[in-house]
Amino acid sequence: MKHDNKAVMQSKTQRINKPAACRNRFYGFLLLLTCGLLPQAYAVETIKPIDNKNWLMDKPLDIPMLLENRSINIADIPDPHQLSTEGCRTCHTKSGKQSGKTRKKINLICASCHNSLSAHNYIHPTDLRPSIDIKKNMDKLFSKQTRSEDGIVNCTVCHDMAVQCTQQRKHERGLNPMLLRGGPYTARSDVCYRCHNKQAYQRLNPHDQIDKKGRLKKDKCALCHKDVSKLADAKSIADVDFIVDGKLENMCTGCHKVKAHPGGSFNFSFSGREAKGPNHLVVPPPRVMNAIKQMSKKTGITMPLDPKTNQVFCGTCHNPHQKGVIQVRESAHGADERFRLRKQDICGQCHDF
Repeated sequence: MKHDNKAVMQSKTQRINKPAACRNRFYGFLLLLTCGLLPQAYAVETIKPIDNKNWLMDKPLDIPMLLENRSINIADIPDPHQLSTEGCRTCHTKSGKQSGKTRKKINLICASCHNSLSAHNYIHPTDLRPSIDIKKNMDKLFSKQTRSEDGIVNCTVCHDMAVQCTQQRKHERGLNPMLLRGGPYTARSDVCYRCHNKQAYQRLNPHDQIDKKGRLKKDKCALCHKDVSKLADAKSIADVDFIVDGKLENMCTGCHKVKAHPGGSFNFSFSGREAKGPNHLVVPPPRVMNAIKQMSKKTGITMPLDPKTNQVFCGTCHNPHQKGVIQVRESAHGADERFRLRKQDICGQCHDF
């Protein structure tokens, strides 16, 4: 009887250990596979810098593939905009004064670097034919360049490469670093109106909220708020709703992209290497939250947080309203003030220096 029990136990043990053995073999295979891939995985950290980088200018269309294959680092890509005659052959068939014809697929040449190096979403499509209305409104400079590109709008219609290429126009680079055709411009959007009708395309100013007769422009309120009827009786930010379901700063960053902020200049629209400095758009730690409450009582200035998440957002420090819109005194500070700051020495509202 004992022998039979022992046989049964061995049989059960074998059944139990069989899946375990399979798992062990599988994990062993994964370990071997991982070890085989380790040199490639770490290659991105161990690529040696290229001594002579200028050969890349002869093959600009290969740059995305070379980056993907980890054959080069981003730092290895030479900037043709900063080079002398060496950079000519990036876009032309030859270098120097007799630079030859422009290479075909100029948009692909531009995108070889600008798509690889930048997370920026470009604001204008390329490889398109302008409509009849746009052609009528188009400035002569832009119209001429479009015709030279077989009637197609591409990167060089808006960006004037001659600013960097010709010695006669070298002095323009400092005032026009983006090489915008017809520049320099006071505002970047000014270049858009060389082709587009300004009244039709310029952005609405959501901060222009009161008309000349002192009446509230309710259509402007609707640019940020869902239910405008709630606003008149609102006592705090908890009494209003917004057009965005996520982070409230998304209402601001569509227009306000990059600005210098306390602790360093950084970009709220990007993260990682693009962001430099502390991130204020978070839930304040208890110590800071307590300081906000105490200073609000002391100064009589409300520092509103996102009512759903308790996070700091743009409106915590900046009052987006025109003077006279908000009737609650504690919430009205900063309207039409410099940078729309609720208090000029704003840091002290949260931090104890």
